[in-house]
Amino acid sequence: MKLQKFNTFISTINFVLFFVGYLLISTLFLPMTSDIEGISRTISIPYHLFSLLITLIVIIINIKSIFKKYPIVLKMLLLFWILLTIRIAYDLLIRTDLYIISYRDNIWAYIFLISIPAIVSLISSYDKIDLSKALHYIYFLYLAILGLSFFTNEQLWITSDIIEGRQSGNLAINFIQFGHVAVSFFLLSIFFLLKKEISFVKKMIICIFLSASIVVMLRTGSRGPLASLFIACLFWTIALNRKRVILGFLAVFTIGVLVFIFFDSILHSIGTISPVMERRLILLVNEGDLGGRENLYSEAINLFLDNPIYGAQFALFKDGIYAYSHNIVLDAFMGLGIVGGVILLYILLYSLKQSYQLISVNIYYYWVGLLLLQNIVASMFSGNFYQNPLLSVLLTFVILKTNDSTYKYNCYRGTENKIFD
Repeated sequence: MKLQKFNTFISTINFVLFFVGYLLISTLFLPMTSDIEGISRTISIPYHLFSLLITLIVIIINIKSIFKKYPIVLKMLLLFWILLTIRIAYDLLIRTDLYIISYRDNIWAYIFLISIPAIVSLISSYDKIDLSKALHYIYFLYLAILGLSFFTNEQLWITSDIIEGRQSGNLAINFIQFGHVAVSFFLLSIFFLLKKEISFVKKMIICIFLSASIVVMLRTGSRGPLASLFIACLFWTIALNRKRVILGFLAVFTIGVLVFIFFDSILHSIGTISPVMERRLILLVNEGDLGGRENLYSEAINLFLDNPIYGAQFALFKDGIYAYSHNIVLDAFMGLGIVGGVILLYILLYSLKQSYQLISVNIYYYWVGLLLLQNIVASMFSGNFYQNPLLSVLLTFVILKTNDSTYKYNCYRGTENKIFD
């Protein structure tokens, strides 16, 4: 019994760390700016070693659970990781026409010390996680991250007319990541507000926190988190109205019409909080400005067309530095050709369908599906697959949980709705 309780505890902590671990540690110990070279490594290396230790403990305790039958889509996710690792190894270790001077070690560390152990640990322990406690841990730790950043960075709360550019969390959390922290917190706040047992006073407190998270998101000046929030809310609205499909689509249509009609007023309201965000949205609408991503998209597409069967290379290389296309699907087609691209598309679409199902049956942990949707949308605008372990963790969890026989049985009986009955 003690081992079982410890297993639940360590599996839950392991799951929570994927969401907030490094974000919290860097918020606690790293400054906003520094001239000291490599200062972030003094925090990141010890933390990732600690996180790896937790992950390995989870794997060892649940080693027997690894050897079982998996759904085909999870096998495809593992196959995609194998193909991607082979492609990266070939490009970095064998080819002589491609080279990078920096970040090579970071890539291998993310693959073998963070992402792959994370996936294995989730495969072995997904059914051991206390999802109710995990939700509360993640929510309050996100609150701590945003709160500490809010009060240590005056650019997040001063008047808008003296804001200086886009705002990050600290040296290790750039403005895009920081914006997504605020979006995740916002989505979880709405999730809590829908709970019937939450008192009026608690709802008012959550609304205050929720409003502050919107300010933080806008002050980061990054459009990707805003797009993720908008798309997640539309998806959420449709999924919650599965039995009233017309009503769901009507709500989405109404939101779209209102945004179109009052777009200038909405932009002005955003500008009162974040002039930087307002300017960047105007550039997007009026000039189609994508912050230089259009060039990366074009280069990735051309590389795919040059080598559509096997792919060309896992990243874009120039002057000893590598870059990604800022779209994980384009990255997949560019690096692994038509086969790899189709595999990733299938995995993402399947996971979105399963996330829709989680929300539509009002299951008590559908918040995981919401955060998965946010991460997928975010990965279409920035980041890459092999350095985003949270995306792989969320994909693995949703795939396994929605294919679990207990989940299917309880959903059929209508007994999984522990919170929203």
